[in-house]
Amino acid sequence: MRGRGPLEMMIPQGVFDPEAERLTVFGLYNGENRMLRIGSGDLYDPSRWEYGRLDFLEGYQLESPCRLTDTTFLTIGHTVESFSPFSILDPGGERVTPLDFRFPEPPLDLPASQQAIFWTGWLHRHPQRSRFLYGSQNFRYLLVFDVTEDGRVEVVRRLYDKMPEAHPSGDPGHQFDMDDSCPHGFFPLAVDDRFIYVGYMQDTYGEQRERVRAGDLRQLFPSRINVYDWDGNFVRRLVLDRPVGPMVVHDGRLIAWSVDPETAEEMLVRYDL
Repeated sequence: MRGRGPLEMMIPQGVFDPEAERLTVFGLYNGENRMLRIGSGDLYDPSRWEYGRLDFLEGYQLESPCRLTDTTFLTIGHTVESFSPFSILDPGGERVTPLDFRFPEPPLDLPASQQAIFWTGWLHRHPQRSRFLYGSQNFRYLLVFDVTEDGRVEVVRRLYDKMPEAHPSGDPGHQFDMDDSCPHGFFPLAVDDRFIYVGYMQDTYGEQRERVRAGDLRQLFPSRINVYDWDGNFVRRLVLDRPVGPMVVHDGRLIAWSVDPETAEEMLVRYDL
């Protein structure tokens, strides 16, 4: 839960533009619809931050903004009434344009707002090219694709595309549950100019439910990371000495958040690749 500060956001999502040396932070969760721009030299000087509202996004359901051009962002989702896998967000022009692309049909007949939850995931962009990675949070679906200058989605490769088995949950706010046999989706994800790094758990939803029933409420993280090139070809597998959460790859090093399973101490870890 966020605090009471005027610049705070519930679930902020940051997008860094290396050419403009600018960080744009979006607060899109639950209709918050705010934006913050920070120059890289002004990170510790809030008086120079540019803060604004995105009131034109009322009725939209967008997540995981990712830099597309100097002024636009690629996002997952569209409106609460009309789900689209990807849309282009133009804050300056105050418009959202859905792209002509469709995911496979979910295993259940879900309304648009629930399809957005079903396909919750992350977008990452190649540092120099208009090539993107989409990874599903809920199940194993992984897509590498290009966005052309005229806004077309061109699939490079579907690394994983088997649809999961799911069943109605009885909860109107979250109308589906994955079957026990379904493996978890991909997290964390990271990219650099050569490779894609994909963390994954080896357990299923059923195994996780068994742990919860046994009283184990720990959130578990992966220690295995598959590495692919930007054409979707498998390169190698990293097996780390500890589980990791959110991560980045910079200058040939993987830097990640982790937690000691014995002491619960949080830390940053680094691996030379």
